[in-house]
Amino acid sequence: AWVKVAQAEDMLLALQDRFSLDPNKPTPVDVATGARDTALAYFNASGMDAKNQALAAYVLANAYTALGSKTDALRWARQAATLDPGSRAYQALVTQLSGNQ
Repeated sequence: AWVKVAQAEDMLLALQDRFSLDPNKPTPVDVATGARDTALAYFNASGMDAKNQALAAYVLANAYTALGSKTDALRWARQAATLDPGSRAYQALVTQLSGNQ
């Protein structure tokens, strides 16, 4: 695989930072698609611990949100919250997406 598990957290956080927080300036589709594909590769990489898998799932949830796929976004947000139940951000995203169904 082309992903380096040792750099997973830094790479995933960098991807997360690319999402727009401004509702008037949505994340470009190519950015969201690239983040989705990269996060999925990290999620599936052998040797990933649960915390980094959760972070990858969170990035996936945000990517699918940016791409307009709420069902996939909620599925990945729930996966993140399951893998790292102590994360308030993951739980908050599940709550947010559940309210927007």
